[in-house]
Amino acid sequence: MRKEKPQPYTKDEIKTAFTYQKENGWTFHNEMEVTATSFNNRVNFLLVAYSLFLNVYFMVKDNNEKLTILVIGLLINFLLAISIFRSHARLSILLYIMKNLDDNDVVPFISKEYKKKRIFRFFSHATTTGLIIPIVMILSFIVGIIYVWHPF
Repeated sequence: MRKEKPQPYTKDEIKTAFTYQKENGWTFHNEMEVTATSFNNRVNFLLVAYSLFLNVYFMVKDNNEKLTILVIGLLINFLLAISIFRSHARLSILLYIMKNLDDNDVVPFISKEYKKKRIFRFFSHATTTGLIIPIVMILSFIVGIIYVWHPF
């Protein structure tokens, strides 16, 4: 038996939910602020962890120690990347919802102007920091492990 795929909310449903949220004091804007802050903090922590492991890698002379550092770094950065991927997904959902709010709201207004300019369509901030950077970091650890294990 196949489960039905959940359908995205319509613009009217989003506007109704936003009106209800205004009455209760917690809106999509508040949630966006919390989610964006959490997302940015996780990306910053990934950058710090990556640079620490990279510094230790270049300070150590023994190949066995380098391999150990790279494996531990890969594991930690992979776990951090998973949390970033989840935050990125949540941020993308919130951006979708906020783009469908009232046309005079900030996000739909900026989104319309952004589409007119058609600049950097693929490389948005969330895509670059949420997907590309963590993947490149993980791949660099894997390449490092292969290089230390079997030098060319």
